[in-house]
Amino acid sequence: MNARLIRALWKLHSHELDGDRPLRDRGMHEHRLQAMRLRLLVAVATARHDRQEATRRQATKNDCRRQLRTMLKLGDVELAKAIENCDSGTRAAISAAQNAIWLTPEAKWVPSDDPDAMSGAEMLAPETVRRSIEIALANVRSSTAKRGRKEKPYQQYLARACHEYWSACRPKGAPGRVEFTRAVFEAADWRNDKGLPGKVPEDSKNLERLLSKAAREAAADRAAWESLRTLIERGRIK
Repeated sequence: MNARLIRALWKLHSHELDGDRPLRDRGMHEHRLQAMRLRLLVAVATARHDRQEATRRQATKNDCRRQLRTMLKLGDVELAKAIENCDSGTRAAISAAQNAIWLTPEAKWVPSDDPDAMSGAEMLAPETVRRSIEIALANVRSSTAKRGRKEKPYQQYLARACHEYWSACRPKGAPGRVEFTRAVFEAADWRNDKGLPGKVPEDSKNLERLLSKAAREAAADRAAWESLRTLIERGRIK
């Protein structure tokens, strides 16, 4: 695990457990902090895995775009072979595009050249196949061209774990919250959420936004729990 994160966790931990507390209270508090640390480390590990999966999916889309662009430069015979030999992801993108124009006037048909086909069978004309490649390429481009703020899986889970651990170790308003959260996000290998190239750590503004949302969620959960506890004490829920 990231050494900077471990140092940050220990730094918070050592500041909280003072010797003025009764031994029993210190033991209970240490147990609570240990559970929070484990949750934080699980969130970091999960986010790292999600980041790796996102990178793999992006590489797959990039390869799909490359194959589709190459196909558009091929002749009819070479194009048919390229479609037959392409990977499953690229073939699925082409099939989806062909299905979109299958029953439209844009689709052109010619007699099938498959010797095993039934008499009178037809297949898409080469110009329609080529058009489906263009549509597939446009679809892949549009799916990856969107910019702006995106909620990433496990990002809010990370922020919530940071908020809870920090709140348990520091008084409200204490400095260093954003720096601690940045150390956690860097350990999880998350980058700036604008999708820009380069390894840029999460900016302070975005971290503040995530922590504020985590604080609101935590407050809502506490209010819901207090409401439930009140109902139980009044005997309305057994």
